[in-house]
Amino acid sequence: MESLEKEKLRDALRLQVSELTGDSLQQQSELIKRNDEKREVIKHLSAQINRLMEENRILKSYLPSYEVDMRLNTKSHVSKLKRLHCIGKFKG
Repeated sequence: MESLEKEKLRDALRLQVSELTGDSLQQQSELIKRNDEKREVIKHLSAQINRLMEENRILKSYLPSYEVDMRLNTKSHVSKLKRLHCIGKFKG
């Protein structure tokens, strides 16, 4: 009788080990799938970062001429305001 009980216990343990192994393989498969998805997202984000860095570099290269244009434009606005102010004095 004892050997029958031991055999049943061994069978139950084998079944449990088999189920746990199957669960483990399924979880590993899911993790591999998620890792692949994350790798793909990282690849796309990296490409976006590289594109934005290049765009930023190009924009920075235009910055010195933009600053010069803005200074000239500001001086032009100031002189226009001064002229308008002078015209207003003569009319009033």
